[in-house]
Amino acid sequence: MAKVSDLLRLPAFRGIRVLAGESGLLKKVEHVTVMEVPDIKRWLKGNDFLITSFYSVRKSEGAQCELIVELADTCCCIAVKTGQYVDDISEVVRNTADRCGLPLLEIPFHTAYIDLLVNAMNLIFEEENLNALTQAAQSY
Repeated sequence: MAKVSDLLRLPAFRGIRVLAGESGLLKKVEHVTVMEVPDIKRWLKGNDFLITSFYSVRKSEGAQCELIVELADTCCCIAVKTGQYVDDISEVVRNTADRCGLPLLEIPFHTAYIDLLVNAMNLIFEEENLNALTQAAQSY
């Protein structure tokens, strides 16, 4: 099963920084989702690698913290693209992610979402196929 730390080693993820929540880097990743609405939780499936610009919570540090707390049991990490709607991630928000054990990543402004999505999903599928082959081989 792919983990957050595995994704961070992919070339497409070069430049992404871990801002907080290092204790959760071994969480498994099963889905990749883009968030631009505040009520994202109902659309998540579990173990989601969440990519966002924080657009829907850009004006409130408190709302950013609430989002992290709300998603800590569903997401394996939150990756925030900075530079357009949020210039940086505050210490208060980083501390909230640390307390929740939820990796909080910073995506450089020049990185396209699609590059992260495609590469992450490829790794997830490769891991799933490898696990299926291993289980099939063991059953013989």
